[in-house]
Amino acid sequence: MVSKRNDGSELASEERLKAIFEKYATHPEFLGLALIDPNQRGAVGDTVLHLTARTGAIEDMKVLIDAGADVNIAGDLGNTPLHQAAMIDQFASVEFLLKCGAKTHLKNEFDQTPLDVAELNENAKIIRLLKTRR
Repeated sequence: MVSKRNDGSELASEERLKAIFEKYATHPEFLGLALIDPNQRGAVGDTVLHLTARTGAIEDMKVLIDAGADVNIAGDLGNTPLHQAAMIDQFASVEFLLKCGAKTHLKNEFDQTPLDVAELNENAKIIRLLKTRR
């Protein structure tokens, strides 16, 4: 789950991941759950990565992805973290997820790609970025 290195950073990575789980444990999506895995789903199917993508918490996203979070995992309504970031106009999240390998062609339960979602919500800057990634 956490990358192993011989320089002592493995423990630090585990501590950062634990801190992120504690930070988001009180979110309604995760209430009553013991967060232990970066791909663990909450009440409606989203992961902590979905939440961090919506809020633009790039540093938290980095830790989660380094710990094995799937950037293309489908959550509530089939939305990936990229769908959710595009929907809420989180440009920095969209940009970061793309750099981490998020796929732009994945469709949600409404047959929409992240570009479709950005267009529906008139998020012009994200639309321009996603059009360059087709």
